[in-house]
Amino acid sequence: MSIGRKYWDLLPVVCHVMVVALMVAVPAVVAAQKPEARGSVMAVVDGKEITEQELLERVRGELLKLESQMYEVRRTGVEELISEYLLEQAAKARGLSSDQLLQQEVDGKVGEVTPKEVEDFYTANQARIRKPLDEVRGQIQHYLQQMKLNEARRAYVKGLREKVQVKVFLKPPVIDVSAEGAPFKGPQEAPITIVEFSDFQCAYCKRVLSVLGEVLERYPDKVKLAFRDFPIHNIHPHAQKASEAAHCAGDQGKFWEYHDLLFEKQEDIPQANFTAYAQALGLEVAAFQGCLEVRKHKDRVERNYADGVKAGVSGTPAFFINGRLLSGAQPLEAFKVMIDEELDRLGPQAQR
Repeated sequence: MSIGRKYWDLLPVVCHVMVVALMVAVPAVVAAQKPEARGSVMAVVDGKEITEQELLERVRGELLKLESQMYEVRRTGVEELISEYLLEQAAKARGLSSDQLLQQEVDGKVGEVTPKEVEDFYTANQARIRKPLDEVRGQIQHYLQQMKLNEARRAYVKGLREKVQVKVFLKPPVIDVSAEGAPFKGPQEAPITIVEFSDFQCAYCKRVLSVLGEVLERYPDKVKLAFRDFPIHNIHPHAQKASEAAHCAGDQGKFWEYHDLLFEKQEDIPQANFTAYAQALGLEVAAFQGCLEVRKHKDRVERNYADGVKAGVSGTPAFFINGRLLSGAQPLEAFKVMIDEELDRLGPQAQR
């Protein structure tokens, strides 16, 4: 019996098979990327050698994504096995099967979805559903009922887990990404550092701002958020100048205020009067203009971009949570899972 597939549908079977196959095939490839092999010559073209280091720099981002996917599949598998064992032991102690235990302790106690819950869900998702409520009422009710059941089962297994000692020794792939010198929010010595690579013209970067605010509110003493520029010039030609302007504002202590204003007025950036934004924030305009005109922070922005490429960033937003890659405008739960795992790994001192 697979608790994850049978009860929680964590991985569709086809996806599971494909990723497991990937796990078998990739280790040999990843093993070849070890530092000691970096001097190897991978190809010769008309006398020009292509080295292992050049190859690594070119495919680093894809390799990191594969390693992260492999870790997530392994972690999910371990969690499934832990849950199955805990259920089996609890059921055995009562002379029941795991299915019987779940039926008695969970399934039979889950309340029915109410008509109001169905209507509220429909109202919140009407633009996406695009069908009359009467046509989809049964489907919504079934979906919400399954969600309730899954959540109750997760809570029950969590309760079993809290009664025993569990140690997981899997280690996630980590890459060293510095936050030194970057504008940041949160405590300087926070146990969790999130390094964000962002582009002021990126719609997804704007979308994730509210989630980042929630992260900082949820972990006020635990998380430091550092900003690094990653202007994607070929699709956002004005993002470089916007980044330089933000750092010019930072020279006067208002990086984050300027950062917020740029995202607020994102659609206006191609025609933006960056000096007018500075004036609106009460900056010393002449100093700001001078900074922007001489492109004081050009090298800084370009260095941030280059460091992002070396770390495997291929799009924005990209986040490194204590060196662990999280790509895209993810929901709060995705940040929470990774942050909580890191706090657990760091131990009681980090959780104080």
